[in-house]
Amino acid sequence: MESIPVREAVWRSICTKPQIWQCEEFLTSEECAAIRRLAKASLPAKCFSKFRIDLDTDPEGALASAQPKDAAVLRAVDRRTWALSGAPHEGEMPWAVHFTPSEMRTESDQPRINLGLHVDTNNGRERRHLTFLIYLNTIPPSEGGHTIFPLAELPGEAADQSFSEARPLGEMLLQATVQHTGQAWSRDTLEVQEAAAALLACAERLAAAAACPDAQTAPTRLGLAVAAKEGRCVAFWSRDSHGHLDAAAWHGGAAVTAVDGKWTLQKFREAPMSALKGCCIETFASTHQHLRLPCFAGGVRFVDEEDADVPAEQMQEASTHELSGQKTFVRLVRSAYLTKAHGCFVVLGTDKFLLEWNDDLIDEEEYALIKNLKETKQQYRDAFERHSRVKMDVIQIEHVMQQCKGRLVQGFEEYYEHKFGHLVKQEAPEDEGERYDPQEMFDLAEADRLETQHPDAMACAKPDFSDDQGVIR
Repeated sequence: MESIPVREAVWRSICTKPQIWQCEEFLTSEECAAIRRLAKASLPAKCFSKFRIDLDTDPEGALASAQPKDAAVLRAVDRRTWALSGAPHEGEMPWAVHFTPSEMRTESDQPRINLGLHVDTNNGRERRHLTFLIYLNTIPPSEGGHTIFPLAELPGEAADQSFSEARPLGEMLLQATVQHTGQAWSRDTLEVQEAAAALLACAERLAAAAACPDAQTAPTRLGLAVAAKEGRCVAFWSRDSHGHLDAAAWHGGAAVTAVDGKWTLQKFREAPMSALKGCCIETFASTHQHLRLPCFAGGVRFVDEEDADVPAEQMQEASTHELSGQKTFVRLVRSAYLTKAHGCFVVLGTDKFLLEWNDDLIDEEEYALIKNLKETKQQYRDAFERHSRVKMDVIQIEHVMQQCKGRLVQGFEEYYEHKFGHLVKQEAPEDEGERYDPQEMFDLAEADRLETQHPDAMACAKPDFSDDQGVIR
């Protein structure tokens, strides 16, 4: 009986500049092994330098000759990144497995960042804005293999002077259209070459410190080294909240001394060409700065730290209440705006606004009300979308639960008949459906009512004024 993988994985933010999120159980050990098997089929017998293997999820492509279960794992991973990023795959490069062989270090001062540093828009891929990097095997910290972000700013600790001086280096290189440190030495400008060398020196110090975790080194606020751990995934953005290239996103891989080398799976998310017809890459990237959490895809329910261990039903109930509250607030703000010219009290719950009659209504007040209305409607729209995603997650989870129950029953019946002979089945009682108490029935009806009314089509009726009380009904 084939089991259906259903589990929860938690994402947490580990850096805000650049924005980096980390998930410890993005892949299981079995899934990592399956992807390594897919890649090893194309790996040469002897490999002395970093080697890239492209894996296309197309059933007619490179996976046609692969084991069905192994190919299914890669497609499941593809669905997970699709759901998390919230943008379709269109014109992107295929999944890439990178194998970095073990490197014999003969000298203590031998470079650890021997392939240099880069930003992921390198090689003319300007549409890239988000990278998923998944580690397929574990490397002890003392044996290298870290992903080094020398300009990442960590909260809560003070940066020493040497790292503080490194902050402008990344910006200087980007302004010189250098997106890989190796490109700096093809320029005539000595200043650019010195900036690249200084940035590499910062990365070298960070990699050396990461390889010696027991050494007594003073913590700095600048620089992040992510260790290679099987199943771990880091998602980081190459562009900032304004959509511009983030100078803090420079990164590179540290040398590996582990005998088995280092295996990683990488996916670059790019802005779809269809989405760029009406906007530029900066606009698209600025509106895709967050993972879509919670979400359910590829057999995994992804949540952030705040939603971890919260039942799906409770999340749906919370999103319903949030959606209802935002909708009520939209009506409140709109009523305040429409009441502006009528000079009356607006009483709604515990909120009271006194709008005195004034023929000379000031434009600033009207503008503030309109702005407040638009912002509130946007908050309602966001709550509506979150609620829709949560409901879809709940539906998928319930569907998988039913599948699991059915397969468990089928497996038990097969086992019983094999062990003891024919199993006498009682006639199934008539299904009366689920029973709900009055409060549950009201909550379900309220959720259905909210879900049928999209924010952009929400009818906002004009307020009904009472002549004798001046109160909106």
